[in-house]
Order: sequence, then C-alpha cells, then structure tokens
Amino acid sequence: MKKIAIVTGANGGIGQHYSREMLNRGYHVVLACRSKASGEKVLKQLKSEFPNETVELLLVDMGDLKSIKQFSNTVLSKYSRLDVLAHNAGVYFFDKEKRTSKDGIELNLAIHFIGPFALTAQLFSLLQKTPDARVVSMSSSEHRGNPIDVNDIQSEKDFSEVGNMKVYSRSKWAILAFTAELNRRIQAKNLNIHALGAHPGVSITGIQHAGNPNFLQKGVIWVIGKFFAGKPEDAAKPLIMASVEGQGGEFYGPTGFNEFKGKPGIVQPDEGTKNQKIGATLWKKAEKLSKLTFDI
Repeated sequence: MKKIAIVTGANGGIGQHYSREMLNRGYHVVLACRSKASGEKVLKQLKSEFPNETVELLLVDMGDLKSIKQFSNTVLSKYSRLDVLAHNAGVYFFDKEKRTSKDGIELNLAIHFIGPFALTAQLFSLLQKTPDARVVSMSSSEHRGNPIDVNDIQSEKDFSEVGNMKVYSRSKWAILAFTAELNRRIQAKNLNIHALGAHPGVSITGIQHAGNPNFLQKGVIWVIGKFFAGKPEDAAKPLIMASVEGQGGEFYGPTGFNEFKGKPGIVQPDEGTKNQKIGATLWKKAEKLSKLTFDI
C-alpha cells in the first residue's frame, strides 16, 4: 500500500514543491487547499508531471474549525493510514489590522496553531494505525525571541501596538511549543509516531505579496528575494527531510548563514518552546479554543 502524505497550503510555493517531491518519492499526496481554483490548477500540473503517481485535491480552510472537521471526516472515511501530516498552510500580514477567523480567533493563531492542533487531534487515530507516522509543523525562523504569552495567546493586550508581524512570530513559536508537547505525550505512551518541526528559511513565495505590504515593504521584499532568500523549491527541503527521515522532537531548517538558506538539516528552536509547563498550558488553551478534547 502506498504511503500517504497530507499537506495543507499545497497550492502555495513551498506546498507545491513539497507535493512534487513527495510524489517523486512514491507517496500518494493529498493537496489540502482552501481555494478550489488554485488547488485544481496545481492538481492538473502535478498529474501531468507524474502520470504514474496518485494525487488528489481536498478542500479545507485551516481558519475554520467546521471546515477542518469536514475535511477530517472525509480523510477518515477514505483512508486506513496516514504517514505524514504536514502543517504548511500560512498567512502573513505586514499591517496592524487585527483579523479573526470564522470562529472569532485571531487569524495568525487560528491558522498556524489552533487549526493544526484541531486537525492533528481529529486525524490522530489514523496516525496511530500507521507505523512510523509523522506530524510535521511548519514554523519560521521569526519565532526566535518571540515567545507567546500563555495568559494572552491572542495578543489582545498589545495587538494594536505590535501588529501582525510580531503576532505571526508568536504563533509560529506556539506551534513549536505544541509540537514539543505532542512529542512528549507520544513518547510517554510509546507510540510509533514522530512529532517534529521545520522552517523554510527566507523565501519569497507569494505569501508576502498577499499580506498587504506598503511601498517600502515591497521594496524590502524585492531586496530580500534578490540577495538573501532561497528558492521556493529549496525552502521546501527542510519540510521534506522532516517528513521522510526526521525523528520526534527534531527541528529542520536551512543550515547556511543565519539559517536564511542552504543545505537542510537539524537546527535549534528557541529553548522556551521545549518548556513542559508552557506546552501543557498551550494544549489546554487550544482544546478550549478548538472545542476539542485531544487525549492521547
């Protein structure tokens, strides 16, 4: 039976390259996308490139808990195994406008942490059935130095002051803290599942241009893309490496200067993301916001 990989945000630059490489390795790939139009475009392209492999599109909005539930039910009804669950979907905004999900959750937190938490919880029974399964969460090098306040995980106290870029970084810190806690709970039960993280380094994939940058910020994006950023296909490599060979608790990223780009390998997250008390508290907060009980 073919191994199965689900990747959220598969229509974007990194997600698309990730899907291509996983198909090249013989996985059945599920493109989990919010947009039907862009998802079908990628699906058609990948089918033409890999006529002998299998790939399909399933729609999910990672900022909508109802959509995640529907998606999970579809996956559970179709598959008897799940080898890789790759949390790649993301948003990035430059301004200070606070956006919320359909469930009233601050949008960075909803898509980068609460959505992945809910999806992992609802597909965990399938992961348990699959030997050597992996849950890989995409973080960012921007998480460093930006710990989330466990007493204010939606940044209600200072959002108008710090804006989306800072809150984005906090949400990416939170997903790593959740990943560490997930790995601890998996190990405590001696389950054959790996929970680990990755980050792409610096890459201009289109997510930045969609994030409402002003004229100056557009200039900065161009400079970074021209002189510092890795190519989207290279930015996908840490996620790929984590998915096919990574072990629980590891964190993958580019190993070049300042982790901007370079050969993928094991890197180190903020030490605070490994704090067990913080991880356990965030788990409880996520259960409350997602209205789920995730008991391993």
